[in-house]
Amino acid sequence: MKNISTVIILSVLAFSVSAQKVITTINTGNRVEGYNFKYDNKSGSFVYNDYDTTAKKNVIITQKGKSRQYDYSVQYSALFDADGNVYNYAYNLVTDTVYKYFLLKNGDEIDSYDYIGEGWDINNNVIYFLAKEGGKAYIASYNTKTGEVNGGKKYDDIYLVNFPDQYYDEEPVGNIGFTKDGKPFYLAVEGDNKFLVIGDTEQKHYSDIDWYMTKTDLNGELTYVAKSKGNFYTENGNTFLVQGSKEYKSFDYIFGPVLFDKNNNPVYVSSDSIGDYKYRSRMMLGSKESKSYNGNIYEYKFTPSGKLAYVLTRDKKINGGDSYENILVIDGEEGKPYQSISNLTFTYGDVPVFTASNKNNKYFVVKDDKVISEKYDNIYDYRFFKDGSLSYIGNNFGDYEKQVPDKNYIYILGKKFGPYEFISMADYTAGKYILTDENDNYVFVSGKLIDRTNYYYKYKVTTNKWESPEYDFIDMVKMSNGKVIYVSGNYTDRTNYIYKYSLCINNMPVAEDYESISELIIDKNSGMISCIGCKNNSFYLLEF
Repeated sequence: MKNISTVIILSVLAFSVSAQKVITTINTGNRVEGYNFKYDNKSGSFVYNDYDTTAKKNVIITQKGKSRQYDYSVQYSALFDADGNVYNYAYNLVTDTVYKYFLLKNGDEIDSYDYIGEGWDINNNVIYFLAKEGGKAYIASYNTKTGEVNGGKKYDDIYLVNFPDQYYDEEPVGNIGFTKDGKPFYLAVEGDNKFLVIGDTEQKHYSDIDWYMTKTDLNGELTYVAKSKGNFYTENGNTFLVQGSKEYKSFDYIFGPVLFDKNNNPVYVSSDSIGDYKYRSRMMLGSKESKSYNGNIYEYKFTPSGKLAYVLTRDKKINGGDSYENILVIDGEEGKPYQSISNLTFTYGDVPVFTASNKNNKYFVVKDDKVISEKYDNIYDYRFFKDGSLSYIGNNFGDYEKQVPDKNYIYILGKKFGPYEFISMADYTAGKYILTDENDNYVFVSGKLIDRTNYYYKYKVTTNKWESPEYDFIDMVKMSNGKVIYVSGNYTDRTNYIYKYSLCINNMPVAEDYESISELIIDKNSGMISCIGCKNNSFYLLEF
């Protein structure tokens, strides 16, 4: 039998740091904060925002130089070019309500503006960004190779309409978009008109455009919702979908998101008003209308075989009063009614699975119109493992005033875990509480409140192979090649919320006692794990 200490030593060596490279040391006399640092793996360049708490001023520090002081500067959205130059912007207050913005390269000022907006990007060595001067908005550009600065046509206002498709739990921020041939696109406002601009070409003008619903179809054409008369949110009618240069039929309302079938037909919901807060809705497939219903339609998608499925909220009368029911419709065929339906997915063979609730507000998982879970006050993050077993989180509400905590139970591979006071989201980019891999390994993070007065919590990681110690902080949980990676932290100063952080791989700390750990990345090809660690005023690139 092997000596246990030998096994532990060998396991630790297996995850020893392959490289611990000092990126830079910040010696300004101010407290060095990890979240003020951004690193570019490709070029090895960095940017740091040094904040002086006494002067209340910011200085940008880069590998190739630093800036003068500004009232505010931004490093989190900094851009890097192929030569390792870093670009960001800063501003100074002219008065309490007037600002002067500066475009910076390696801390040096390139140009100044009345305003520089978020959502900029670099494409073919050119940086495009929203700028304003003299009350007018335009798209400015800077060529990183030639140093040439240009400004596009000026409008009353501009909105950036390229939105991410990924999970987000806040209002999304638009970015400058690019067509498949590299032309920037955005929405412009001039007088009472709104219109898209592609490159330097204005598209057709409309009275209003719902800029949140701008999408690119399968052929690269921009698709959006417009009005020929009036404005959104103030009056109905005259609302239609535009795909490229094609306008579809007009309705009182158009709802998204816009999907596209395999033939590039847009799929969306149209509705007409039939009374106060009453609607008649139908699915649209290009110009083709499906059956109309008195109610609303949401959570529509295609089944694996390509059939259109959606959830219908239909009005109904109960004891003379208004009520509603939710019904899943697949290829025009209606299923059983429920109080609510959400989180619709499909297994092989177009079998629907979703979360539903009954008239008692109890939630459960339904598969092919059969209840396959226990009933709870809430159910979330369900999925199936390879053996066909169901995994989900069931939550029963507590009573905060009576100091009765919530009870959360996790069902995985036939096992029931809990109760836990709460389950933390493990992956914020995907909105997942339980992470799994192709081998049915799993990981989740649970927590409990240990101090109601100061709101101190303890967290731990649980997997199918081990359970971690309790920590004051757990973040950035990831799975890769059978390994579970996460960042843990414990307080060194509760009053000032100061932690010491460690990077852990399979429940073993492999990088310890850092003041911050950020930018955790796993290379999909090599499996290399890298992150940025900060301690003693120095930033390190850690690779495993």
